Amino acid sequence: MVHQRTHSIFQSRKGKRTEMQDQSVTLTAIPANISDAFIESSNDAIVIKSLEGVIQTWNGGAQRLFGYTALQAIGSHISLIIPLERMHEEELILSRICAGEQVEHYETVRRTIAGRLIHVSITVSPIKNESGSVVGASKIARDISDRMRAEIELHQSEERYRALAKASATVVWRTDPFGEVVFASDDWNKITGQSDSEKKGWGWLQAIHPDDQAKTIALWTESIESQTLHENQFRVRTCNGTYRWFSVRGVPILNSDGSVREWVGANTDCHDRKMAEDALRRLAADLSDMDRRKDEFLATLAHELRNPLAPIRSGLQILQLSGLSDEEASETRGIMERQLGQLVRLVDDLMDVSRIVTGKIELQMKSVLLSDVLNNAIETSHSLIDQMHHQLSVSLPGKPIRLEADFTRLSQVFLNLLNNAAKYSEPNGKITVDAKEVGKDVVISIRDSGIGIASEHLPLIFNMFTQAEQSLEKSRGGLGIGLSLARRLVEMHGGTVEAKSEGAGRGSEFVVRMPVQVPRPTVASVPPTEQVPRPNSSFRILIVDDNRDSVTTLTMLLHRLGHQTRAAFDGEEAVAAAREFQPQVVLLDIGLPKLNGYEVCRWIRAQNQAEAVTIIAQTGWGQEETRQKTSEAGFDYHMVKPLDPNALRKILDKLTEK
Repeated sequence: MVHQRTHSIFQSRKGKRTEMQDQSVTLTAIPANISDAFIESSNDAIVIKSLEGVIQTWNGGAQRLFGYTALQAIGSHISLIIPLERMHEEELILSRICAGEQVEHYETVRRTIAGRLIHVSITVSPIKNESGSVVGASKIARDISDRMRAEIELHQSEERYRALAKASATVVWRTDPFGEVVFASDDWNKITGQSDSEKKGWGWLQAIHPDDQAKTIALWTESIESQTLHENQFRVRTCNGTYRWFSVRGVPILNSDGSVREWVGANTDCHDRKMAEDALRRLAADLSDMDRRKDEFLATLAHELRNPLAPIRSGLQILQLSGLSDEEASETRGIMERQLGQLVRLVDDLMDVSRIVTGKIELQMKSVLLSDVLNNAIETSHSLIDQMHHQLSVSLPGKPIRLEADFTRLSQVFLNLLNNAAKYSEPNGKITVDAKEVGKDVVISIRDSGIGIASEHLPLIFNMFTQAEQSLEKSRGGLGIGLSLARRLVEMHGGTVEAKSEGAGRGSEFVVRMPVQVPRPTVASVPPTEQVPRPNSSFRILIVDDNRDSVTTLTMLLHRLGHQTRAAFDGEEAVAAAREFQPQVVLLDIGLPKLNGYEVCRWIRAQNQAEAVTIIAQTGWGQEETRQKTSEAGFDYHMVKPLDPNALRKILDKLTEK
C-alpha cells in the first residue's frame, strides 16, 4: 500500500507535467546496447529507468532481490521499491544523472514486495543518446544487508561492552595479540590518575608497585607466548599515593586459524579481601604460636608446681619421724614455709595475669618514695640473691624521689626484675641497681652478669609465657609471665620498661623509666596519739569450708591462739551452727554445697545482733568482681586462700581493739 501511494504521488506529478505538455508524451528511446545475457546472469539487480523514473528493464537479480517479476515491475515507477521517507534521495540522484554525473556506491534502504526493508549499495549511471543527451539511467543495486547487520551488531556489541565497562567497578581492558593495551575502561583512570594515552601500550605498568612489576611482566609474557589463561595479583598505585591489591584475569580471543586476535580481561579490586585473608593467616599463625606456647606453659606450670610440692611433701614426712631435733624440725619448717611462699607467688602471678587480661586490675595510687619501693623489693628478693651468692650493689639518687604509684604493685615490678636477675645468673654473679633522675623522669636500671638474651629473643621477652631459655632442662623457674606483668604494671603507672642485652652469655639490663611526682605543698601533720596496746581477746569463731583438711588445720591454729571454734562443712550446717553457736567471727568459704557462702552471709546478717558478727570471706577467687560480690553480700573482709596466718591475726587484733 505504501509503494502504491508513493507511485500515485509520482503519477500526480507526472500528470501535471503531461497536461502542460499537451498530454501527449512520447518516452525517449533507450539505446539497446547492453547484452541481455549479461544482465540476466548478474547476481546484482540491474534496472534501466527513464528520466521520469519509469522502469524499462528488470533483470533476474532484481527479481531475486526485490521480489517483483519483470512483468510486475516494467512500466511501473521506480517508487515501487523506494520507501516514502527515502523519496527525496531519488530526486537528488536524478538531478545528478541529468547533469551527466555518475552516482557510485550510494548506500541506502529499499523495500521488497513483502514490505521488508533491505540495505543496498547502488551505482547509477546516466544513459545518453547519440547526440550525448541524457535520456535515462541504469541502476545496479547490491544487497548489503548482511554486512550492515554485522556492522550494526558489532557497533551495538562495542556499545554494550563499553557501557558494561563503564557501569562496572571492575577495570575492563583489551590488548592486541602482543599484549599492548588498546582499551581500558575509565575506572583505571579514576583509580590511578593515568590519562588515556598514558595507560595505552605498556604504560599501565607504571602504576604497578615496583616490587610487583617483574613478576607481572614475567606472567603476562608467559601467557602471551603460551596463549593460555592469564591470572595474577598486583598492587596498583592510587591517586592518593597509596597502593591497593587487584586480581587480574585475561583470556585470549582466537581467530579461525587458532592465532590470537586479541586479549580481553578484567582487573578486580581485591584489597579488602586480601587484607582479610592476610589477617586470617596471621591469626592462624598467632593461634598456632599461642597453642604451642600454651603447651609449653602448661608443661612449665606442672614443673614449677611440682618443684615446691616435693620439699613440702618431704618436710611433712620428716616431721613425722621420731627423734627429730629442734634444729632439724625448725630447718624443715623453714624449707616448707619458703616453698609454700613460692606456690603462693605462682598462684598470685596467675591471678594477676587474669586481672590484667580482663582489664580488672586496679592501682591504689598514692605518693611513695622510690627508695622505699626499691628497698621493699630488695628485702623480699634478698633470700634468693643470698642463696645464689650474688653480689648486689645499689645506687640511689642523693635526694628523695617521690612517685605517684601503687606501692605494692611497683614493688612487685622490681621484685620480678631482681628475681629474674638472680635466677638467670650463675652463682657468684653481680647484680647492680642504679637509679638516676633524668629531667622529669627517674630511670632505674637493673643489670646482671647472667646468661643474657639472644638477639632473636629480645623483641619477644615481654610476651606472655615467654622465657629466654625455653627448655625445661635449662629452666630457672617461673612461668614466663613475670616480665609481661612488670611491663603492664609499669605502663599503668605511665612509665616504660626496656630490655637490653649484648647477646647470650653477656648479661642483661632492664631499664624502667617513670615520671617523678610533682612536689605538692606540705601540710604540717599532727602526730598521732599513741595507742596503748590492748591484750588479745578470745573469740568464738565459726569455720565454714567443705575442705575438711583446711578446717582442721585452721582450727588447730586458732586454738593455739586461744580462740573457741566450731566447724561446718556445707551451707545448711553453717546456718544451724551460727544459730546455736552465736559466733563473733565467721570464716566463710564461698563455694559450698547446699547453700553458697553469699546466701549464708545474708542469712546471718538478717538475724538479730548480726552487726556484732565479723564475717570474713575465705576463697580461692581474688578478682575485683568477686570482692565486689562479697562486699555486697555483707562480708567485712575478703581473704584469698591459702589464708595468711599473720594477715588473719592482724584482723583479729584489730577486732580486739574495738
